[in-house]
Amino acid sequence: EGEERWENLEELRRVAEDFRGLEGDEALSQFLERVALVSDVDALGEEGASTAMLTLHTAKGLEFPVVFIVGLEEGIFPHSRSMTDAEQMEEERRLAYVGITRAKDRLYLTRAFRRSSYGYEELTIPSRFLKDIPPELLDDRNRPARSVTSSGRAGRGASQPGFGPFGQRQVTPAAPTPKSALHKVGDRVYHQKFGEGTVIAVEVEGSEEYVQVAFPNQGIKKLAASIAPLEKR
Repeated sequence: EGEERWENLEELRRVAEDFRGLEGDEALSQFLERVALVSDVDALGEEGASTAMLTLHTAKGLEFPVVFIVGLEEGIFPHSRSMTDAEQMEEERRLAYVGITRAKDRLYLTRAFRRSSYGYEELTIPSRFLKDIPPELLDDRNRPARSVTSSGRAGRGASQPGFGPFGQRQVTPAAPTPKSALHKVGDRVYHQKFGEGTVIAVEVEGSEEYVQVAFPNQGIKKLAASIAPLEKR
């Protein structure tokens, strides 16, 4: 019993750690919401056909015939705050393992091709945890992505690269590359809207350089270097 209480305290500490970067009422309200979900899990019963919605932190020790894990995208799971912290990344990986092993019969892993942010639809990057799963264990069900206009909004305009099995990007032949990239992985940059972030990937398509930046409180953004107001720090 004493060991179980100690594990409960450790789990509480890990949950609280997720909110270290937040301040004020936002941090408190989100923490209380997480704790409320923990208490809801205690009331789960073995009988009756019902759907349980819970966080990965609260799923420890539970099993279900069917499990859905959603939001498997870089910046969501793993969280953007873990991108520059190896210890936090390992904690995210541990949570992924916990979630995956909760399924008795069927496991569904889902992600969005795009998410709406500040009124614009943005491309997402598949979670690195998907690539850790052997391909022979997966039954990949992808739906073709819609096209995106030059403004970033969904529409019937210009086409855009799609994604193959769990994030293997289907890249069209690139046009002649520009002289040299302006950014490199690890660069610290500042954006007027998103704040400071870390460059996690750089790719060149034609004459344009695209930079993927992990912003601590905004997630991962893919920005065109010639347009985005990025300043090196």
